Amino acid sequence: MQQSGGAIAKLLVFLLLLAVVLSAALYAYGRRQQPLAIGRLTPAPANVAGARTVHLDRDGLLRVATIVRNDGRLPVTIEGVAASAATTDPLMVTSLGLGDGADASAAAGFAPVALDPGEGVGIVITFGMNPDFPCDRLAGDPGTEPLPPVPVRFSSYGVNGTQTLLADHPPGVTGLTRSICQAA
Repeated sequence: MQQSGGAIAKLLVFLLLLAVVLSAALYAYGRRQQPLAIGRLTPAPANVAGARTVHLDRDGLLRVATIVRNDGRLPVTIEGVAASAATTDPLMVTSLGLGDGADASAAAGFAPVALDPGEGVGIVITFGMNPDFPCDRLAGDPGTEPLPPVPVRFSSYGVNGTQTLLADHPPGVTGLTRSICQAA
């Protein structure tokens, strides 16, 4: 009887060690994965200024709709906008909203969204003026600035991460002036 008890104890220790190793591997993979991808950005029709440019709203904001999908191997939960390091861009992401991915004017409040591998969700991204941007860098006349990337917070199996989403061929943003910057 003693030998079978020793074999069971060895099996339990082996299974415990295996669980610890698998947990550590899952944690390491979750920390370094960049699973999210962003689709084509669609501004509200009133904001389209040209073929490759969009225009700010009267309130100095720009809203674009898109689909964010999980291209990773593990389920993820999109948690919201990530705090970005000091940026030199005049615009920054101020909020996310849930939508259909095509209509930038129809956004519901944001709540964390779980995505299995291969799934996507429609969101509306709101860009506003960066409060740390020196407004004297902008001309008095409206210029065109690049649309900045979108920093997103996500989690996977309890491991938190951030990812900066870059759109393919992002539009330029017109309508940025020193007075709009100072008003923000």
